Amino acid sequence: MLKWSKAILCFTLSVALLFPFTTLSSGTTANRSSASESLSELVIDTRSKAISHVKEAMKLPEDAIINNVVKLHKPTMHWEVQYVTSDLNQAGQPRHTGTISFLPSGALMQFYIRHTISDYPCSSPCNEEISYDEALKLAQQFVRNQYWSQDSEWMSAYDNAPFTIIDAPHDIRLHRAHNGIRFPDDYVDITINNQTGEVAQYTVYWSNVELPPIPEDMLSIEEASSIMFEAIDIHRDHLTPDFYSDVYPDRILYYSDGDYTIDMEGNFYPTQSRRYSQQEEYAGSKYPKDLAKLRILSLYNLELQYKKKEWNQTELIYRAFLKHDAKTDYWKHPYVGAESGAWINAYNEIHQFPALLEPGSWFVPSAIPSEQLGYSAAIVWDQELLIMDNDPVIQNGTTLVPVRELLSRLDVRLQWDAEQRKVTASKDGTIVELKIDEEIAAINGENRSLGAPARIINKHTYIPARIVLETFGAKVAWHAESRFVIVQSDKENELPRLSEDKLLQYRYWAYLHAEEKKLGFPPTKMNSVPLPW
Repeated sequence: MLKWSKAILCFTLSVALLFPFTTLSSGTTANRSSASESLSELVIDTRSKAISHVKEAMKLPEDAIINNVVKLHKPTMHWEVQYVTSDLNQAGQPRHTGTISFLPSGALMQFYIRHTISDYPCSSPCNEEISYDEALKLAQQFVRNQYWSQDSEWMSAYDNAPFTIIDAPHDIRLHRAHNGIRFPDDYVDITINNQTGEVAQYTVYWSNVELPPIPEDMLSIEEASSIMFEAIDIHRDHLTPDFYSDVYPDRILYYSDGDYTIDMEGNFYPTQSRRYSQQEEYAGSKYPKDLAKLRILSLYNLELQYKKKEWNQTELIYRAFLKHDAKTDYWKHPYVGAESGAWINAYNEIHQFPALLEPGSWFVPSAIPSEQLGYSAAIVWDQELLIMDNDPVIQNGTTLVPVRELLSRLDVRLQWDAEQRKVTASKDGTIVELKIDEEIAAINGENRSLGAPARIINKHTYIPARIVLETFGAKVAWHAESRFVIVQSDKENELPRLSEDKLLQYRYWAYLHAEEKKLGFPPTKMNSVPLPW
């Protein structure tokens, strides 16, 4: 805790000395108005006045050297002052640089600063003592203490700890936010020493803009999801003969265009592509384009964000952007092989995602509505969607499951009597006997109705799921909308309360696996290396 406090104090003092004014930097309309009134008498119209204003009002570091002052007229008339410090790092570069922009009234417009505190973010060996989550809390804590951040929230740019080199300093990016809505144009990049928790370096970009409240009649995220899914197209790329390898058969790769943005009217920004009017046939593409699209979109988040509209104004937009851990090279996501269906990176190598990456689910209600699931039923076993050799089926409103595949997971012993067409399942003194095409089962000698008869389907025995699984200690629930049998195998634990997002993720996987199985492709796994075939 002492190390954390020291790091916070160091950062706070260095930035507070630069910007000791709250009225000029507040993002609220009221404070901006009062700032304008208090500065109405101040007119900065010469380079010397601009330099004096920076030195007096902003209190630069004592060794700061002003190396450039310019008066600019776009996007509005303002002064831009750049400075460096005389203190140099080991590479001979200034440890502290900054660019400050302000209006002729003296009101702050925006600023950018970069400060290198330590040339060595951690000593060798760089064994981790502070986790990424701890470093993230540290970063958020000292950013909240800055004058320029008092009207804003700061949220992590990533869904989870980014995939980084083990035992390395923690690189953290925070986005400015308001009412839980991200404004990515304003950010702080911070490198935290993973041994001491101290700040090794930081970069801040901040602008004095209005972040308006959410209107009541705005486009909903459900509407935005539908518009995005219908309009986004994926494309294919041909590899040159000197690029592909003999290991992989793919000559054609599926890919997307990067990020996508729509306004509150549902219109795409002009620079972004949408569905083309003429679609070429993907000759020789064994893996379907529609499945490749689902897989690529699963690498995206969809989020309501602020976007800069004018130099001092923002607007609300919906943005679909690649998850941080889905990127392989700059903004790119891994390709989907049009012949193999495998994930392939920018170097035509098999790609493996970080274990923490989960598929996005924002597009699932539009892509896989409940009335078009593409599968009869699926099983979520201990919060994991099962990939089964023999899939569950629904007959006359009852879900039947393959007896051997499921009961073996509970260590239940099975016996088959071919003459009587009878299955006997036993464990720890509990015995269940049931006959094919009969609805009655004998449980420890007592007859009980199964609700539906056991069946033989494709040479495999199927039984009604609930009563048999519960007899051997499992807890069972049914999610009708996605047709999931939800099982908790440990009788000591309660059935999990699955979030709507998690249920949509399971629906995505169940649909994808079912469609791939129909086409003869092995099931896609995001967190494992696919094999060529």
